[in-house]
Amino acid sequence: MENNNINDQDLEKTEQTSTSTGVKPKLRFSKKILITVGFVVLVIILGGFYYIFSSKYTSDIPPVQTAPQPSITSADETANWKTYRNEKFGFTLNYPTNWIVGDFSSEPDPKIYFVPTKADITFNPFENTTKVVVAPNGFGSEPPTGQTLSDGTRWAKFVTIKTTPSNWNKSGFVYGSVEIKNLSTSCERNSVIIKSGCDTYEGDRLIYHGAVDAPTWKIIDQILSTFKFLDENQESSQINIIKKSVSPDGSYILVHQTLGDSQKVKVYDKNEKVLIEDIIESNWDMMFTNMKKLGLLGNGMTGYEIKNWTSNSTFVLRIVVADGQTFETGVDVKTGKIIESTFKRIRNASETN
Repeated sequence: MENNNINDQDLEKTEQTSTSTGVKPKLRFSKKILITVGFVVLVIILGGFYYIFSSKYTSDIPPVQTAPQPSITSADETANWKTYRNEKFGFTLNYPTNWIVGDFSSEPDPKIYFVPTKADITFNPFENTTKVVVAPNGFGSEPPTGQTLSDGTRWAKFVTIKTTPSNWNKSGFVYGSVEIKNLSTSCERNSVIIKSGCDTYEGDRLIYHGAVDAPTWKIIDQILSTFKFLDENQESSQINIIKKSVSPDGSYILVHQTLGDSQKVKVYDKNEKVLIEDIIESNWDMMFTNMKKLGLLGNGMTGYEIKNWTSNSTFVLRIVVADGQTFETGVDVKTGKIIESTFKRIRNASETN
């Protein structure tokens, strides 16, 4: 035990010996400490090299150009639809893949239905169901007296054939409608609601109340827009150009045309590229709403007229309704929308001028 103890005298002798010989005592470090320090130094060196080289080469690489993604709204929503072709009556029509066709073209009273379910196929094509029906020979009963609800919402539409093919009757038609939920009706006579004695043959008008599913109506409208005759000459002969009007600076061209009982006001640019397919259809609800504000109870719009241009991009559209009332509104051809602040009544049914 005494040999293992280091006293102050021994320590003093050691210090004197080291000083006299000029040799400093060696410091002893732990291996773990040495390894840790070395690792840290290595990481710093490697990090520096990485920063220098990555900065140099990255600056030489041009940025990756990302291709613009196509707009979803610009895609043709009917592109993947099925196409129905009828050689007997000479037409084609596209419809959604999850819809079904009820083809009764070989029956004495031929009809072709395009419906979401079999339950929507009915004997009367004018019943309150969702469908598009092609009736080359027409139908015996009277069609609905209106195609909009009391709030102006569109629920039905005809594509009446102006020049019928030789194997169609003159009463043949193409018609689409969407089911009206909670349907009720009232009757209007000379812009006044009557409680009884409604007679549509004498000019009374049924007004429809309820609600429709807007996305389903959009599908109906799209199906109707795909209807085409196989004979292109037959189809083109149906279109009648009523008026063509060019803006003062020549930038826009308006074309008012009819196809059967339906009317369109198209907007083209100076190169005759279609900018707006139909001013009337795109503003239908807004025009109806504004007429309601001016006291119109439910008469449908029956005629349109392109009036004068008020600037290089705005013109006046005149609207005639079933009882003879006439309205005018400004239209901005850049947006395709009516200018509500300009909407006004021109004359009443009792006025002749």
